[in-house]
Amino acid sequence: MSNPESTASRPNRRSGKRIARIDVVILVACFSVLATVAIPRQFELATEFRRADVASLAGSVNSAAQLANAFWVAAEQPDVLQLTRGDVAIINGFPSAATVAWTLESAETAAFNFAGGRWQHRDTPFGEPCGVTYEPPAVPGKQPRITLDQAGC
Repeated sequence: MSNPESTASRPNRRSGKRIARIDVVILVACFSVLATVAIPRQFELATEFRRADVASLAGSVNSAAQLANAFWVAAEQPDVLQLTRGDVAIINGFPSAATVAWTLESAETAAFNFAGGRWQHRDTPFGEPCGVTYEPPAVPGKQPRITLDQAGC
């Protein structure tokens, strides 16, 4: 007769509590496939999203500049428009580069850093061009220049 305590303390090979070498090999193979397929695709998607953010912001900046121009005309062409987010200096009928950001909602620019008429996407390395530049018109009657730069996105 066998001792019940001695059989209970020995690991049972059929209980599934041990990991076989083939299990480890399969796990490593799965991670290898994931690393070679999914991770590069993640970087591609991130680039596409940053480019879409830049294009969307450029459209928003253009719309905001046109709207500010309409307000300027309706207000009898003052030098400064008083908006709820701040005073917007007007140059040749459009917002100045320094104050154009006041014409946009914060949700539109949340992914960007703004300085002097240039929005730079926050998720790009320092110095990489990925953003929007705004320049008011140099002469009255012209449109502002809005430039997309997606080379470094």
